[in-house]
Parts: sequence; structure tokens; C-alpha cells
Amino acid sequence: MNLVEQVTAAWQAAGQAMERDLFREPVVVGVSGGPDSLALLHALGQVISAPNLIIAHLDHQLRPTSAEEAQFVVRIASTMAARCHVQREDISAFAQKSGLSIEEAGRVARYRFLAEVARWEGAALIAVGHHADDQVETILMNFLRGSGSAGLRGMPVLGGLPGAADLWLIRPLLDITRAEIESYCQHHNLSPRFDLSNIDTTYHRNRLRHELLPTLATYNPQVHRHLRQLAAIMTGEDDLLNRLAEDAWRSVGSVDGDGQVRLNRAGWQSHPLALRRRLLRHAANQIIPGMRNIGFRSVEAARTIAETGQTGSRINLPNGLEIRLDYTDLVISRGPVDLTSHYPQVAAKPSLYLAIPGSVDLAQGWRLTADRRRAMDLELIRQNRDPWQCFIAIPSDCELMVRSRQPGERIQPLGMESGTKIKEVMINRKIPASARNRWPIIATHSHPVWIVGHVLDERARVHDDNEWIVHLRCFREVNDSAEL
Repeated sequence: MNLVEQVTAAWQAAGQAMERDLFREPVVVGVSGGPDSLALLHALGQVISAPNLIIAHLDHQLRPTSAEEAQFVVRIASTMAARCHVQREDISAFAQKSGLSIEEAGRVARYRFLAEVARWEGAALIAVGHHADDQVETILMNFLRGSGSAGLRGMPVLGGLPGAADLWLIRPLLDITRAEIESYCQHHNLSPRFDLSNIDTTYHRNRLRHELLPTLATYNPQVHRHLRQLAAIMTGEDDLLNRLAEDAWRSVGSVDGDGQVRLNRAGWQSHPLALRRRLLRHAANQIIPGMRNIGFRSVEAARTIAETGQTGSRINLPNGLEIRLDYTDLVISRGPVDLTSHYPQVAAKPSLYLAIPGSVDLAQGWRLTADRRRAMDLELIRQNRDPWQCFIAIPSDCELMVRSRQPGERIQPLGMESGTKIKEVMINRKIPASARNRWPIIATHSHPVWIVGHVLDERARVHDDNEWIVHLRCFREVNDSAEL
């Protein structure tokens, strides 16, 4: 199959995937003037009419010859009677300002420019000239970065344009080698411009191309073919894991209207390790689509705290994301979020009587219940690991009230000989500031008994000689109207 036939086949496959006739739609073609983009443009000119070809060239201003290269692309467009967009951008200045490498800054600027051209022209598809050797270099580069299957699968032939979810990016030459492209250019008397920076080994990709890959070829001459085979294997396995993660997400994940993503902690923990990692990445991408810089160490740190941390534990991720452990969920958010709807909160009434047995309704579908039990084995009480239930001992004629904290109020935590301010307990327990004023406290008329979900008072401790004890529970009712 020659180059034009492979481009045609890639176009047909992309059209089927998008359910559109791409041969009749406008396409933006990124053209640098080098062999790969020039060959791509020439091949597309054989199968797509000139009015639907839109050439886009970004002058990076990195070389003295860059302006001449831009004019070369303009002349090519004129010869083909295709529309052409040229823009200049100081990539060195952009890299310095953004903190990106020259390579990454150029990539970001190019995709941003291509997206602008596509939207201006009303095109949904952008074509670039990445080829098989680029794919090999990308896979090796990702391997050296410690990427998983998502990185080792390399670049897709068809996918979303980075930073522009509404646009498609197609790479029709991914199965064609650099040598084949150069042969095509020679055969069709094309005169591409050769970028001398491509042999500058101060750039990371060029070092891979000119130093590492030739060295690896001395160990295995088939290294290029085997890396592409690795990409094919990883693509299949990554697709499988993605489907499994999507199925798992439907049962354990949700996106709140207040900018949070939640994973049911118990459900998340029930999945195999690979899916737990992938679900964390998926959750982060719900907030920042296309997020690229959440690496293995960040995911592992998040996974570890999610598996072993206590309620209130939290960890920061790149791009201002935070994972926080709620009582039942892992909560991923970015920036300040109103958390009160997800925690038990007393209603507007300042104090409610809690009968034994009996219950009190809290805000947002939460409920507190109390029932009396005969004394239990103290060891069973000590083994209680559910923060939402507790066992207390109070006189039979003692009344319990449910209320919010009072100014300066103190509680005497279990095992302590003196009290501490409830405000300090709430801070230490990482109860969100927005939820503290209406956090439910169960109290007698003389002192607090339980900061719900957190601290019991020593004066309500269960002893061996207690004939009756009170079992307290706080839970959120699950029904069709409850916001979960």
C-alpha cells in the first residue's frame, strides 16, 4: 500500500469512527514545510478538493530562516489554491514565561494555533504529519518517563486535539516511516525545507533519535518495529482497562454540581489495584479534562492515603487538585467548595430533644438515632471502627439534646482528665470551617457527650458495671430524593 492509499484508508477509518464523510468536510493541515507535513499535504491533495484544504503554519521564530519557511508554505498553498493561515509567535519568550521547555512550549502553541484556525474556518478535523519514527520516539520517551499503558500506547491515529475537546486530531502517517516519506517527496519532486534544529541534540527528542535509538539498535536491530508492536499491545490493553474503569465508574463515581468528584470509598477499594489507580486518574480528569501531569508518584500518594488514611485526611495533586477523605467517599476538588451539603448539619432550630429510643432528623437527609441496650462486652465496644456510631453510659433519667456548639464550649475526650475547646477539636479533626457552626453535638443538660463522628466525652464512658447503655448512630438515608 503506497502513501496515498494509506492516507485514504486512515481518512475512511476516521470517518467511520466519527460517523461523518470526511472527504467532503474542511480539514486544517498543520504544515511546517518539512518532509512529513509536505508529503501529507500532497497526499491529501490527491483525495480532498482544494476548497476543503486549509493550511496552517506557525512561525516559532526560533531560526533565522523561519520567515522564509513561512513564505515557502504560503507559496505551496497558492500553488494548490488552498486557503492558508500563518502566524508568528515568540516560542522562546512563551517558554520562559510559562516555565515549559522549548519543545513543550512549541507543542502547546501549535495546538492552540491549530484550534484557532479550525474554529475560524468551521473545521472539526486537524491533520498533522506525525509518522512511524515519531511514534517510536514518543513511546521510548514515555517509557523513560515511567509512563503506564496510556503512555506506552503512543499517539493515536485519531483522537481529541489536546486542549480542545471539541476538535479532532488525525495522524494519517503513523504507519509510514521517515524513509518512506522522504522517498515519496523525492518521487513527486517535492522540495521540503529541512529544519537544522532536528539534529541539535540539546533537545531531548533529538538525543533519543540520534543517540539512544542507534545504540539500542546495536542490541536489537528490530528495536523500532518492536517498540511499535509494544504500542499495539498497550493500545489493546489500555482500551480494555478503560472499558473496565468506565463500568466501575458508573457504580462508584459521581460528579457533584458544586465542582467536586466523589468516589465511594468502599466500592473503590473493592476493585483491583490497576482499576483503583485508573479511577483516581479518571476522577481527576472529570475536573480537568486532558490533565497530563498527574504522574505515578502523585497517584500512588493519593491511593495510599485513600486506602489507609482517616476521615479528614487530604493530599494535594498537581494543578491545584485535592483529594480528601470524607466519611464514606473520596472527594476530589479544585479550589474552594461548599462542603456543608455532604456533612451532617443541625437544622435551624437551636436544640432538639433526642428520645431514647428515638431519632432526630438533620439537614440534607441525615438522621441521628438512639436506642437503649443491655451492657455489651467492653472489648466489642473498643473494637468499634465506625465513626458514625458510638456507645455511651448515662443515668436512666438523663435527657439527650442535639444541638450545635456553643461559644467557648469544652469537651473532655475519652482518656483525658481535663477538657479542651470543641473549636480546637474540630480544627484538629479537619472538619471544614463551613460545616463547624452547625455540626451536630449530642449533649446532656450539663455537658457535651459526642461530637458526632469524632469525639466521645469521658463522662459518658461505658464501664463494666453499666447495666444499660445507649447506642447512638448517625447516617444519611438513601432514597430517591436524597442528594448523595
